[in-house]
Amino acid sequence: MYLISTMSRPDVWPIGDYGVRVGWTLLHGLDETIKRKRSSRRGDASSVRGRRFAWYCWEAVHWAKAAK
Repeated sequence: MYLISTMSRPDVWPIGDYGVRVGWTLLHGLDETIKRKRSSRRGDASSVRGRRFAWYCWEAVHWAKAAK
């Protein structure tokens, strides 16, 4: 997420970012954290809005923690 914000690139999907993968899992109500390979395929579908969607997934973790 740091690189996304400093590079200002809207087409980045950080498949290795654990926070993004956990956020994706929370947003989609999955039982286990999405794997890197599956995250890569999902990210390809949203590559145009990758940065914005990655941020949303990352923030979902914070929102989930605040709701507890």
